Amino acid sequence: MDSIGQQVEMEIASIIANRMRMTTLTSVFGYGLQAFVLKDYVPHTLLTLWVCALVCCEIINHVLAVRARTQLHNARTRNRYLRRQMCGVLLSGSCWGLSSWLPDLWQQPLAFVSNFSILVLVGIFAIHNMCLRWELLAAFSAGLIGSTFVLAVGQADGFSAIAIAASAIGFGMVQVYGFSSRQLQKKQILNHFEMQKLAEEVTQKNKELTRLVEEVEHLASHDPLTHCLNRRALSERYSSAGARGPASSNSSRPLGVIMVDADHFKKVNDQHGHDAGDQVLVAIVGRMTSQLRASDSLARWGGEEFLCVLPGVQMDGLQARAERIRRAIADHPVSCQTHSLNITASLGIALMREQESFEDTVKRADQALYQAKHAGRNRVVGEISL
Repeated sequence: MDSIGQQVEMEIASIIANRMRMTTLTSVFGYGLQAFVLKDYVPHTLLTLWVCALVCCEIINHVLAVRARTQLHNARTRNRYLRRQMCGVLLSGSCWGLSSWLPDLWQQPLAFVSNFSILVLVGIFAIHNMCLRWELLAAFSAGLIGSTFVLAVGQADGFSAIAIAASAIGFGMVQVYGFSSRQLQKKQILNHFEMQKLAEEVTQKNKELTRLVEEVEHLASHDPLTHCLNRRALSERYSSAGARGPASSNSSRPLGVIMVDADHFKKVNDQHGHDAGDQVLVAIVGRMTSQLRASDSLARWGGEEFLCVLPGVQMDGLQARAERIRRAIADHPVSCQTHSLNITASLGIALMREQESFEDTVKRADQALYQAKHAGRNRVVGEISL
């Protein structure tokens, strides 16, 4: 059985158990009404015993239904509960139907018809409460109507023939309506679980789609080798009018830029191969990141060029941060395959000026980097005027 089929069977058993727990009160009204109708036609002692027997049956069914709460998740225990519940409703249906056997009832046509009408009404309620399992409905209605049928067969008058026909027709109608109701309710339950499964699949697909979109956005905005931002993403972040805000809005939190370029990087590729060069770039990014704050941004600007953007710094703080980055790169060799390479970097810095665009600030940092290269490399050069 597929997972939906198992869920449907468990839901059916759960509904039956819930209904059996709830029908105790309605049953009290049912046989209470029946006892009230029969009180003038049946000895009170027998009527009291009959009511007590029904109460005992209801208690048994209620206990079975309550205990079923812990038995529904396992197919074996679930089927065992349903078999026991079938026996319970057969017992209660039989006790209810035994009202037809109460003395002198057959000699009072009005009382008999009233009693039989109540039994039919009980059968209608049974269609709703037990129709989801044919065995339960058949057992209850057989006990309910069977007693009248058996007693009528033993009679020899025309009234008993009518009772036999009414009992047979009543049993058949309960089964027919029960079958129709069962098919409708099963279809509703099945549709519920299919829609639930579809909703879960849609939710899962949406999660996968969201993850894929995030991956695509990450790939579009990050360098695939070093996993820092790429040039386009950093430019879009700071080139908009809002990005110019720190300077153009007279904010007290200016924007600092550090341009970093690995020294003699072409020699690394030529002498040790591009794989070694890639390892050097990844190591440089890791060392730069260790010196940056969470609010700072780092992007691969070119082949071996990187750009750091630091919001909320002054020139002395920007100079100190750049120097820490330079030392972090130069102080320890980079392990590449079987080699240890001493790597240095040249850095140019610039602080965004009033009404200056981000692009112009980067150009000044790039010019400062150019000066650092020509001054001997492995150094930090401050901003210059364009």
